[in-house]
Amino acid sequence: MQVLTGLEVGLLRSLIGGVMAMIILLIKHCALPNRQQIIRLYLGSLGIIYGFPIFSSLAITSVPVSHGAILPLSTAVFGVWLSKKIMPLAFWIWSIVGALLVIGYVVMTKDLQSLVLGDIYLALAVILAGFGYAQSGQLSQSMPGWQVICWMLVLNFPIILGLSLAFVDFSHINMMKASHIGALLFLASVSGLFGFFSWNKALAMGGIATISQLQLLQTFLTYGVAVLFMGEQWNWLSLIICLLVVATVYQTQKTARQVF
Repeated sequence: MQVLTGLEVGLLRSLIGGVMAMIILLIKHCALPNRQQIIRLYLGSLGIIYGFPIFSSLAITSVPVSHGAILPLSTAVFGVWLSKKIMPLAFWIWSIVGALLVIGYVVMTKDLQSLVLGDIYLALAVILAGFGYAQSGQLSQSMPGWQVICWMLVLNFPIILGLSLAFVDFSHINMMKASHIGALLFLASVSGLFGFFSWNKALAMGGIATISQLQLLQTFLTYGVAVLFMGEQWNWLSLIICLLVVATVYQTQKTARQVF
């Protein structure tokens, strides 16, 4: 049973994450970002705080989230654009092959319907997330990655609070079960905050375009968890495609090292 709408989930996860981030920054006595960093933090927020959480929450009510398999490619494109780094042609070829493999896997294994609106939402989520990840990766080279996501959440907290008061029906929270609350807290704390601590650091250390391709493995990690814990049926096609995707990720990492 759906208790919260996609928009409510997207807003509440950022609202809760903002409170957590505020506490962390106060405990750590972090200095305020400079003017240039604040501008970039707001630019990155378009994808990380608003675009991906809200549009992906709206999309997955009708479209499998694995339709967003081009997210690594989107992140790589924005990362190269922002860093002005030229990647080898082979990197782009392997990146596209990896994305096509995941998309092909979805088409072969899912009963897809023509859900145009959901796909539009997911396309917007992917594009904005790629832009946001690239901005975060750039910022993480001048400030700690964990501060990047914390400041994004805190700087946008007044806006998120206002949007939540306008669009969230808080009476819905009374209908939430413990599992619903746990899922929302997980989205807010892990997906929306703590997960970015290591992700931003990885983007800064390994390069945005290079590290972004590791996201191609996400579909199959999700599938593995579903098989182990949620009773989803195992099939050999998934294993074969997963191995092929791992091969493309290896090739992207190999070709990316040529630019260093």
